[in-house]
Amino acid sequence: MLGSFSAPKWFHGALHSPQLFPPGCRGGLYCRLWRHCLNSAANGNHWLLIQATGRKSNRDAIGTKIKVTTPSGRTLYNHVTVSVGFLSSSDPRVHFGLGSEKMASSIEIRWPSGAVQTLTNVAADRILKVVEPQ
Repeated sequence: MLGSFSAPKWFHGALHSPQLFPPGCRGGLYCRLWRHCLNSAANGNHWLLIQATGRKSNRDAIGTKIKVTTPSGRTLYNHVTVSVGFLSSSDPRVHFGLGSEKMASSIEIRWPSGAVQTLTNVAADRILKVVEPQ
């Protein structure tokens, strides 16, 4: 039997703290979500989210390796995967945090089929949909 859960006293106080809410918000779940989730990217940093779709390789593009190079010369590496834990999956899109950089000077995509695709001068702060070339 699981029993009942009782949150610590500090938790109840934090839920009703005025600092958690946006201006004019009177509380409630929406206001807490706004403060912690929706407004969390207002720090001036830039990002790029790549949604890869395979044609010759598997449709989900699992195993695709991506290299992003910024104008300052910084190189970022990531790959398409959905395995992050036991009996779970994650977003198949690949996220790159670009910091103050407003674009990626080049994106090299290595598909599981062996094909290599290169994109240049890609603007930041967007979801880039990429389809494997035939």
